[in-house]
Amino acid sequence: MKRGLFLLILTLSWLSCSGPAKSQSENIFILQNGRFLQADDFSYYKKVNPFPWPVQIRITDMYCTDDTLFLLINRRGIAALTSTSGNIFEFSYFYEPKLFDNRTSTIFYPYKNYLICHVYEDDFLRAEEHMRSNPDTATFIEFTLKGSGLDYDRVITPLWQQLNPEWQAVVVNPLDDQTIAIEWKYTGKDQVKFEYSSFNFNDQKEEQQTREWFLATYQFTPALGSSTRNQYFLLFKACIAELALYTEEYLLHFTVTDSGNKHSERFFYQSKGYERSPNSSYFSIPVIKQEILLCALLPAGKVLVQQEGSSRVREITLPPLPAHFKYMDIILFKDYICASWEDIRFTHVGAAGLMVMAFP
Repeated sequence: MKRGLFLLILTLSWLSCSGPAKSQSENIFILQNGRFLQADDFSYYKKVNPFPWPVQIRITDMYCTDDTLFLLINRRGIAALTSTSGNIFEFSYFYEPKLFDNRTSTIFYPYKNYLICHVYEDDFLRAEEHMRSNPDTATFIEFTLKGSGLDYDRVITPLWQQLNPEWQAVVVNPLDDQTIAIEWKYTGKDQVKFEYSSFNFNDQKEEQQTREWFLATYQFTPALGSSTRNQYFLLFKACIAELALYTEEYLLHFTVTDSGNKHSERFFYQSKGYERSPNSSYFSIPVIKQEILLCALLPAGKVLVQQEGSSRVREITLPPLPAHFKYMDIILFKDYICASWEDIRFTHVGAAGLMVMAFP
């Protein structure tokens, strides 16, 4: 089913739904050595040893085309999920061990007919005795989209890393459909240094930037400000009302990411008295923008959905998770809602995987 038709069906069924939607037809997949195993529940997590998050095999990003959901798997590569009628799911794997195994993966960056992965060597990986430093530099690994699959294309190394191979691109921020902001980090025995640049995939040119410029790419605007678009305003207001049930003083950061080009907008909301209270709470709320829908993932697995042109905000409840588990991100794929999850233990992550359920 094409996404356009799927969204049309959602539009037609929108008015027929009332009240919070209950989860149904959920499918649980757990990562084991980089492969997804379908499970009846989350009990398998007890067999997975926790590791620091840059080291653990887990889902770090998701991206979908009309017929395929691509999953960026840390230290492995890309897994692709397809589905057929009858709720049957199949995984394919596009792993490049020499490129991914000793590197931390962060995000997808779609560019034209390519799917680009950002990777870097993390200090945790370097500290592991069985890990060796990569002899070759790499910041981006490029694949060509080919139907429901991928073909490995090349490694892209910006000029800064070519000249300074000991530096790592630890943070990247997509700015538009061809430019990305980069924070470079050097970790020495006695010092840590940072530099900044912008990289253009169209002409492969890199420009040095300042720290102030880089921080400005993460600018937050008021969630309920006068310039906030109505669809965003309605969703943010519903999120604020929901979280106000659990705490009185809090700070919210909303990151709205376009599922198509991965460009993000950032918003904040601060309750009265937040700065004065030592017991205030902080919440980071991921929001996915997918054509006419905005979907916000709240703590405890509740998803609020706002459709452009509607005054209603729908509620979807994801299947409950065990203690210490958390849903990390969501995406709409065909007529499913997909959520990555992790067993979080402070700086460590245990089991990780994917939950797929029918979009109610």
